Amino acid sequence: MVDDEAAVVGIISRYLLKEGLQVQGMTESKLALERLHADPFCCDLMITDLEMPLLNGTELCREVYELRPDLPVIVITGYDCRVSESPAADLRIRELLLKPLNRHALLTAVRRLLTS
Repeated sequence: MVDDEAAVVGIISRYLLKEGLQVQGMTESKLALERLHADPFCCDLMITDLEMPLLNGTELCREVYELRPDLPVIVITGYDCRVSESPAADLRIRELLLKPLNRHALLTAVRRLLTS
């Protein structure tokens, strides 16, 4: 889970932990990318915000797919006009969810992507 807002990382982490999932929450996208470089198979799914400083979600997705083309990614954003379906497909984003997040929609997407 990568979002520059610690509160968002905390909320989503709690949702996922309650579902029995392990979570690595980070507030810096560059650190998340470093973690993935160190161990490309450290996670089964990535959830990331779109708008972040230094390395935004779009850039993070591109870098992640260089390392792990098979890694499912869920992007969350408050800016629905920033990513249309075509660029999302180009980035191989599996799900695009809008903030404020709907807990049920998030958990449904996570379950679907982890079982596929």
